[in-house]
Amino acid sequence: MRWPFLSLPCGWDIGFVGSIYGLLGLRALFRPFQVRREKDLCIDCHKCDRVCPASIQVSSKKVARSPECVGCLECVAVCPKQGCISVGFFQSRSVRPYQLVLAIVTSFLLFYGVARMSGYWQSEVPPDVFRDVYRLADQLEHP
Repeated sequence: MRWPFLSLPCGWDIGFVGSIYGLLGLRALFRPFQVRREKDLCIDCHKCDRVCPASIQVSSKKVARSPECVGCLECVAVCPKQGCISVGFFQSRSVRPYQLVLAIVTSFLLFYGVARMSGYWQSEVPPDVFRDVYRLADQLEHP
């Protein structure tokens, strides 16, 4: 399944949407976990290209630094050659997919714990105000 909304039309690449898209491009350059392909191990079957939901040509890249990459790891799973396509932490050794998930969950729990302990997790808005706004939500119009 392809995800066409991951590629913006040229006309959208201006203004606010263009700036967000540009920031996503910068994020792709500096993301800690990157999909890498070992050229020496690759058998050029192009299965990784066909399975990628963002239509990234993984078989032609050493590192998939693309803002369209969502980190689904489909390319890693479909590769018939063990160790050809892997996920690594910056330039270090390969990381197994379960380690990637564990790192993300641990990071979330760490930030959640720090926010709870520092008092930033709870809102200062009383629950009654939220209930009143939810009741009025159907009557509100878009500006």
